[in-house]
Amino acid sequence: MKLIVDYLLEWNITSKKGKVILKLKDSNPEIIDDLDFQEFSALAIVLQKGNARFDETENSIYNVMP
Repeated sequence: MKLIVDYLLEWNITSKKGKVILKLKDSNPEIIDDLDFQEFSALAIVLQKGNARFDETENSIYNVMP
């Protein structure tokens, strides 16, 4: 799993599609796009809690308890 150090949320009002760009520690950014509103909102909620990690093998984002 890779530590998410920063992220960018982008919502297109016209297409009603979202994109999340994850800045990962010691790795290239990960782009998750073509998200519908529910997917976009769920990712935003997980990311806003902080201390999140990205698992590229499962293509999942997890919050890690301190």
